[in-house]
Amino acid sequence: MIVTKNWLQEWIDISDLSVEKISETLNSIGLEVDGIKKLQIPPGVVVGKVLSLEKHPDADKLNVCQVDVKESVLQIVCGAKNVAPGQFVAVATIGADLGNGFVIKKTELRGVESYGMICGADEISLVKMNEGILVLDDSIGELVLGKELCEYDLLRDIVIDIELTANRGDCLSVRGVARDLSAALKRDLFEFEAKYDLTLTGKTLDLDVKENPSCSLLYKIIDIDSCESNLLRAFRLACADKYCDDPFEQNLRYSIHSNGVILRAYDFMKCSNQSDKAKLFLKKDENSIISLYHDDNLIEAVGINQNGDFKYKGAKTALLEASYIDPSFVSEVKTKNKIEADELYFNTSRGSESDLNFGINYFCHLLGVGCSVQIDEKEYSYDSLGKRKIVKTNLKYIENFIGQKIQKDIVESILKRLGLGCEFFENDLKISVPKFRADISHPQDIVEEIVRIIGIDNIASKPLSITPKRFLNDTYKLYKKSTFYRQKAAGGGFFESLHYFFDNKKLMEKYSIKPLREELDLVNPITEELNTLRVTLVLNLIKSVSFNIKNSYKSVKLFELGGVVDQNRNQSQKLAFIFSGQIEEASVLNHGKPKEIDFFSFCDKVSSVIGEFELKKDEQKHPLFSPFEYARVIIDGVDAGYISRLHLNAEKEFDLPKTYVCEIDFKSLKDEIVKAKNYSKFPMLSRDLSLLVPKKISFGKIRENLNDKLPKEIKSFYPIDVYENEELGEFLSLTVRFEIGSNEKTLNEDEINSIVEKILDILKKSLDIGIR
Repeated sequence: MIVTKNWLQEWIDISDLSVEKISETLNSIGLEVDGIKKLQIPPGVVVGKVLSLEKHPDADKLNVCQVDVKESVLQIVCGAKNVAPGQFVAVATIGADLGNGFVIKKTELRGVESYGMICGADEISLVKMNEGILVLDDSIGELVLGKELCEYDLLRDIVIDIELTANRGDCLSVRGVARDLSAALKRDLFEFEAKYDLTLTGKTLDLDVKENPSCSLLYKIIDIDSCESNLLRAFRLACADKYCDDPFEQNLRYSIHSNGVILRAYDFMKCSNQSDKAKLFLKKDENSIISLYHDDNLIEAVGINQNGDFKYKGAKTALLEASYIDPSFVSEVKTKNKIEADELYFNTSRGSESDLNFGINYFCHLLGVGCSVQIDEKEYSYDSLGKRKIVKTNLKYIENFIGQKIQKDIVESILKRLGLGCEFFENDLKISVPKFRADISHPQDIVEEIVRIIGIDNIASKPLSITPKRFLNDTYKLYKKSTFYRQKAAGGGFFESLHYFFDNKKLMEKYSIKPLREELDLVNPITEELNTLRVTLVLNLIKSVSFNIKNSYKSVKLFELGGVVDQNRNQSQKLAFIFSGQIEEASVLNHGKPKEIDFFSFCDKVSSVIGEFELKKDEQKHPLFSPFEYARVIIDGVDAGYISRLHLNAEKEFDLPKTYVCEIDFKSLKDEIVKAKNYSKFPMLSRDLSLLVPKKISFGKIRENLNDKLPKEIKSFYPIDVYENEELGEFLSLTVRFEIGSNEKTLNEDEINSIVEKILDILKKSLDIGIR
């Protein structure tokens, strides 16, 4: 954003401030000054008037001009195309030093003597404005022949280039920058009073609106007889790198850059089919773009671009439009539909000024100087954006956030100078946020505004205060639980593996792993291989194991603790294990032929990390898991996950040896504090019972029937052998070991036999199972 000191002076009094002070203030409030350029016309360049002009006798492209500089009339040879009699021009007189060793001298051009130089703007150390000479007018002050141009304060200016962050669209105007300076310097903005005459042009506008599109529009009809260029405005536009030759367009650009309201002008007759009534139609199109039509012709995508065929280009009547549209909405629509935008989109996408009446009045005021126009007294408006946003906070919150007390009147003064409405109810604060501050929506944003205006250097430093607090909150407990299981997994021989929170959607679909719902999936994935959020840890672990196996590792044991999502994008924590290849290293003991991992060995490895669990048979057909070695993991009666061998086809596709995986819901793992328990001083005994069990009854069924009915002396029980043959028919022999002991005494044989009889009695009554 480029401003000049004199241009800022039109909105706020900074006449007593040096450019260094202004720059320091801008930097302190977050408007970083990227560059400063002082414009100073050299001495010896004076105001002159072209009295006459004749063609050079020996050069078609040169003119011989008689130029009055008060003390004398100078003959000057000039090659500019735009020089004409009656013009006031910048004349470099003999002896003037224009820089870089270029000193004006009496010279002879093609046989004609020349006593000076009629200059262009860039030739006298100003910014370039056009290809010809600089034509002066009284917008810079009263033109006095012979007066040096360096004495004209409005041309002796300082250009300030400000580097704005993308959220500060409110400062994409001179008035917006002045508003921030007003808060920082505690100086009022100047009130602007528009002065122009209104009339009835006899022309009207019919604006038809459908579907209630979210925007604000204001229209004015203007008849234009003539419009002349204004040097001061052209000069300032050139400083801001927005110069154009057309006088009407100059005023349009000057108004936008000065006050920030977005203006576009249309050819009224093209919008009215050559009648006195323009007809416009506003609606959302099929892509949610807010569009303006005349008949079936698109005139404008509001806030994005306008149709050049309808743009005002010097016609008799202009239809002037001021607009405001929500920056986040217009940015999303433009990006989604890949629409080509014009230069004003930069302002609308960051948040333009929303006071459309102010913008229209300012522009009409500009036309009143140097233009012959008739401005229709009627205005035509549409506004569906509603009231200002309301942010509620309180003084205590602000003070706690900043770290020091802030007086109520200071808070109120800062917010009001920034254009925010501010109401105090004791210490509670209700703030109404204007639409041009799209970056403010939370109490933290209010605090940021206060801090940047007060100045971070003015916030008193304090020593670090450490107050002990109770750390046993949910976050700390989760951290301790995570650390505990990660350490146990590492102690159990597993290596921790970390992966991106993304996965390959195509690979997931290949192995029937349900991905995110389409409407919740990633819009802009970082790569084709990582194009969706992961719903399981297993796929990434399998790929990591495959990479290691291909690099000659014979045994790979990995685990990962991390987040996953379900199809509705709800996040949870999972703990996953994978074991592939040999269960041990080759050695003399195994004759150099170590065994591969098997189901029960893997279960034992996992159990050493997560503690005791039960396995529940689950018949399923899944392309990633073996249908013969798959079970659900049950922890304290809750289904916590699964444990399985990879499907043979999956092992083959990933070039893996025998591989087992396990994935557990992390919240199902125990995290209670370990408590000491009494232990028995007396010997523990065991009894093995070979039971004749129907093949249709699983051990899980037996466990369910025994768990709550066994005598207290039974400490644990588990199967140790299964035997089948043809003689047993539909039965099998299941040997179960029962661990028996007492905390009070040594059990004798009769007591042990009594306990065994109770066990057999329970089995007979509940499942009709007896001893073999």
